[in-house]
Amino acid sequence: MKALFLSIFLCGLAAHAGEAEQVFERVRGSVVTISTLDERKQINGEGSGVVVSPGQVVTNCHVVNEANAIIVYAAGKKLPAALVTEDLKRDLCLLQVAELQAPAIKIRSSADLAKGEPVYAVGNPLGFGLSESSGLISNIKRTQSETKIFTSAPVSPGSSGGGLFDVQGQLIGITTETYFGAQNFNMAVPAEWIADLRQKDPLPPKTANPAPDPPWLATAESLRNSEEWAKLVEWARSWEKAWPTSSMADYYLAVALYKTNQTRLAKEALHSALKKNPRNVGAVSYLSIVQRTLGDKSAAYDDLRHAQALNPSLGYAYRILAEWQKIDGNVDGAFTSIDAALRLAPGDWSSWEYLGELRQGKRQYREAVEAYRAALRLKPNDPTTLSNMASALAFLGESDAARQALDGNSGRQSNDYQTWYNIGVTEGKKQRYFEAEKAYRKALELNPSMPEAWNSLGGILQRSNRSKEAENAFRQAVKLKGDFGIAWHNLGIILRDRGAKEEAIEAYEKATITEPALFDAWYSLGLLLRDVKKLPQAVTALQKAAELDPSRGELWAQLGEMQIRLRRDEEGLKSLREAERINPKNEAALQGLTMYFSRQGDYDRAIHYADRALEINPASASSWSNKGYSLLKLKRYAEAERALGTAIRLQPDFANAWINLGETYLRKNEAGKAIVTLEKGLQLAPGAPDAQLFITQAYAGTGQHAKAQTSIEKLLQQEPKLPAAWVMQTALFIQQNKRLEALFAYGKLKELNPSMAKELREQFRRGRQQYDLPE
Repeated sequence: MKALFLSIFLCGLAAHAGEAEQVFERVRGSVVTISTLDERKQINGEGSGVVVSPGQVVTNCHVVNEANAIIVYAAGKKLPAALVTEDLKRDLCLLQVAELQAPAIKIRSSADLAKGEPVYAVGNPLGFGLSESSGLISNIKRTQSETKIFTSAPVSPGSSGGGLFDVQGQLIGITTETYFGAQNFNMAVPAEWIADLRQKDPLPPKTANPAPDPPWLATAESLRNSEEWAKLVEWARSWEKAWPTSSMADYYLAVALYKTNQTRLAKEALHSALKKNPRNVGAVSYLSIVQRTLGDKSAAYDDLRHAQALNPSLGYAYRILAEWQKIDGNVDGAFTSIDAALRLAPGDWSSWEYLGELRQGKRQYREAVEAYRAALRLKPNDPTTLSNMASALAFLGESDAARQALDGNSGRQSNDYQTWYNIGVTEGKKQRYFEAEKAYRKALELNPSMPEAWNSLGGILQRSNRSKEAENAFRQAVKLKGDFGIAWHNLGIILRDRGAKEEAIEAYEKATITEPALFDAWYSLGLLLRDVKKLPQAVTALQKAAELDPSRGELWAQLGEMQIRLRRDEEGLKSLREAERINPKNEAALQGLTMYFSRQGDYDRAIHYADRALEINPASASSWSNKGYSLLKLKRYAEAERALGTAIRLQPDFANAWINLGETYLRKNEAGKAIVTLEKGLQLAPGAPDAQLFITQAYAGTGQHAKAQTSIEKLLQQEPKLPAAWVMQTALFIQQNKRLEALFAYGKLKELNPSMAKELREQFRRGRQQYDLPE
């Protein structure tokens, strides 16, 4: 059964094909090709026509009404033609061809046509010569004023004005329109309208001009390409005055008006152009752009579809559609449309350029560069394309090629400053700082109000030790963008490095306020607050930094050390343990744990952590000093002396090591060495209270009571509430038999620390009864 059906189907196809050939042979002598010429005698359009009476051809008006001259090709001959009658509303025009020798076609009325009837379109599709396509009558739309025949027979550009024939080769319609988006759905006007056309009054003959007509079209196009809009307005109006029926004059006027922001006047000009020629594809396309600009998206899309229907091979319309689809968020649709534009018009540079923009928007920078280069082969040195290609190259890290594109661009674009900035970023990553600086300065030359460029330039200047210039750059960045946290942070670094610590703290604080999630700002703020002895605020800042990035072992170590100094020992231990967990070889964490256990009196564990720190860094003066201090407290004086001596040799200006070594000598009863060592420590750290206390003991132990008294008075001026200082002052007064002064000092001690006062009293009771201190 299937085989029988297939056989019948194939036989039907063969019969249909034979029928089409017969129709084509019957009518081909009555179908002609038409070319239109511009004022330079160049072909500017093509279509088809049908011989309807001796020497007369019918075609579509949109094929011929912009022509300076008309040529008809028939039977191998090239014949001049003249337009004698027109019906613009029905898009039918009658041509007189004096030398035409071709048979007139027989006309059939559309009154007895039926849906489904086979028909054949014969014309000159795409200018390739006469050919035939077959189909069916899809529909016949009849109203009181008009009839339209819809057919599935394919009709391509160039077939406009050709004939639609029945199986007997009778003319039933003139093909006139293709509908975009419909598969083989085309329109023809009924052949009986030709009789009405013949009844119209003939057009007045053209009068000969005393001088050659100016090259209206060529000059208009030249002015358009050079973007001389004011001149184009003037030229188009002159053209319109000379040729009042010229649709193209109105079209070019509309383009110039639109480009000079006279959008509503442009719309009026386009409507005038389309009134004169409803099939002016350029005018329909441009009207869609104007409608979109005026906010009427629906009308814009309708006009664009109309343009595509008039000329399905119009790549430009697809490019416009691609732009709109991207704007409306349909990026995939935009890619499809731009691909269609390039298939239809691969020589359109603007479609290649827009493909590059689409690819760049998808971060397909390599593919974008390829598209831009294709555009530049078609239109070398186009400023927009060069600018966009430079931007894509910059994103690819090909800064030399990007710079070359920009340097070769005679027309700077509004976004070139961003490309120069991106080049600067790329050069900076390559550590080509000189080139980076030049790129940032170029960006700022084009856009002095770009805070990011000022900030990045500041970074380059800072790196090359031009601190003053860097500070000015960072200040300009935050002036332009007050909430630019990174720039505030960078400014803080500059201020800190030149010693303006309070200003630096203020800059860091602004960074944390404007960008609360900026880790570096909180971290830098915490460290600087530590340096200026504002430990509680420093701890708060570092805790915030740890919230933002808890993976920083160094941060936890510094936080733990500060917490311990604030006597928040358990918090400090927790922070130091976290630092050790993140990195067991974190030297700062191990030093902090050394300090923690030393403060807890667990000197053996303190030494354990100091040794671990020294395994990591044997040249750490701090670790040697910490170890020496714990050995001192364990009364392992010889080992302490060696450890502290090593610390001093590693870092001769390490005041803490000198002070600890001085205490070691003091405990060894080597007062002379203690005095020399502690004096060195006080030179390095004049305000160190422990050094002042120890040297007072050493002076007193060697009978230098005057020096001891001077030293203790200095300490009490610095630390009037230090109990250990009042213990020493009381003992000195007793040694000098100054009972009243001793009682006064003892009274101050009782106020500050009663337990220490009681211990001192017990010591003197056991030693020197004559100085029995009151309870």
